[in-house]
Amino acid sequence: MPGFRIGQVVTSKAGRDAGRSFVVLKIEETRVVLADGDVRKVENAKRKNVRHLIPHEFVSESIQSRIGRGDRVTNAELRRTIETWRRETAGEER
Repeated sequence: MPGFRIGQVVTSKAGRDAGRSFVVLKIEETRVVLADGDVRKVENAKRKNVRHLIPHEFVSESIQSRIGRGDRVTNAELRRTIETWRRETAGEER
């Protein structure tokens, strides 16, 4: 699916989670599987329509490679990835 990659940070623009940032864990046909490690844990990841997401340039290479190898990603890693993205984009328009 063009525009989305595993390990990419995205922001929800629709639904009760609008404005929250997530990391893409899996890509399906018209949906992606997301988690943020906080409210939405890896164990209970959310499937969301791609039309309801804003993709960002930031992609975590470590999460991408771990999922590619079939390793488990932790909630702490997801929280760290989102926090790193926030620090890198501080002051920029999101």
